Amino acid sequence: MKTLRIMGLLFALITLSIAPTTSNVQTYKGSIEGGRTLHTDDMGLFSTTDIYTTHGFQFNPYLYVGAGAGIRLGDSYTAIPIYADVNYTMLKKKVSPFIDAKIGYSLLDESGSGC
Repeated sequence: MKTLRIMGLLFALITLSIAPTTSNVQTYKGSIEGGRTLHTDDMGLFSTTDIYTTHGFQFNPYLYVGAGAGIRLGDSYTAIPIYADVNYTMLKKKVSPFIDAKIGYSLLDESGSGC
């Protein structure tokens, strides 16, 4: 349990994102993301540890379409989200605003014993 808490703390401090740079031609693009999220609602404060991987194609400097899956470990549940991802970058510059949308389904186990 202590190891899990240390891993959770590391995820809270570090968000990992690995993505290759893209060119003007259609190219494969993949990413791995991880993080720790703190939530609050009327039931109180809870947290999740998230790890996702997304893979797809960069069709031009503006449009990326892909699909992904991940795992979300909560205080009392485990979820496995499966999703489609569309990303539109507004400007062809090193720093640019973007719109990112993911839609999908999550397999959920509320017992905490795994899906």
